[in-house]
Amino acid sequence: MSNNETIIASAAITKKTIVEENVTLTISKDAAEVLAVVLGSIGGDPTYSYRKYTDSMHKALQKAGFTSYNPYDRTGSPRRRITGSLSFKEGFAIKATTDGSRVRF
Repeated sequence: MSNNETIIASAAITKKTIVEENVTLTISKDAAEVLAVVLGSIGGDPTYSYRKYTDSMHKALQKAGFTSYNPYDRTGSPRRRITGSLSFKEGFAIKATTDGSRVRF
């Protein structure tokens, strides 16, 4: 570059590695049944709201054999005791990370 040239623009690509942290939760079978019922009762957009996380947890409990509804259960299932509802609005929060950056989750 000569002394007469002026830089009009420049660009750089920055790549960041996001490390996902996992949590292992150990609960009783009764608690798992209640949790499956609660998670199965949550509404909202399954892609663009926090429900995508609750759906993931609910599917894991179903895979482990805990269902959120059994129409033949006459033993006082937690499903028969739940009232009201919970529904997530579309959108996500911004979370600050330890390095000072912010990520949408």
